[in-house]
Amino acid sequence: MQSLPTPCPADLIPDATGVDAFSTVCKQAELQHAVCIAIEHQGPQWTVKADALTAPQHRIETAVYDAYARPSSA
Repeated sequence: MQSLPTPCPADLIPDATGVDAFSTVCKQAELQHAVCIAIEHQGPQWTVKADALTAPQHRIETAVYDAYARPSSA
């Protein structure tokens, strides 16, 4: 898998709307040994989720879990 530029242009980000599309994106990540990242929108809240099970060679630091557990003050 090629590295994506930062910031990543929107046309390079797959639309994973719906169960089938999301499953396809996760399967593609797994085949490429990449972490599957998703941005979820529910009401006024936006959440970024990472599925490292698609890439077990990547380690998630404890600080990431700590940041996720604390609600944002924004």
